[in-house]
Amino acid sequence: MSGRRPVLLYDGSCEFCTRVVTKAKAFDRRHNVDVVPSQSLADADLARIGVTRESCAEAVQFIDSDAAVFSGARAANRFLTSLGYGAALLQFIEKHRLLFAVEDRLYRFVAKHRSTISALLPKP
Repeated sequence: MSGRRPVLLYDGSCEFCTRVVTKAKAFDRRHNVDVVPSQSLADADLARIGVTRESCAEAVQFIDSDAAVFSGARAANRFLTSLGYGAALLQFIEKHRLLFAVEDRLYRFVAKHRSTISALLPKP
């Protein structure tokens, strides 16, 4: 996969996830990342890139141009960094265990409650 564009896999059946990804894609003016709902790929395609349907259901997945796979908060960080936003801050957070632990817990809380959050969102 080296030399290919990174891929962000997200839960396309989640309204909250879809809204967040749609907003984030607007910042990808150079089209650096392929953003794909995980449901659009067959299990064999997911396995080929190193993820499972279950891992995609639990958290966003980011596959970089070297085929390294990142999940959850780290995936979100890599996605934003690939768009050219906040690289220094995100690297700082990931290097400091306490800060990353807070970010990761926040990500997991939102992921766990995304259906409730989706229901609370105003309709577009």
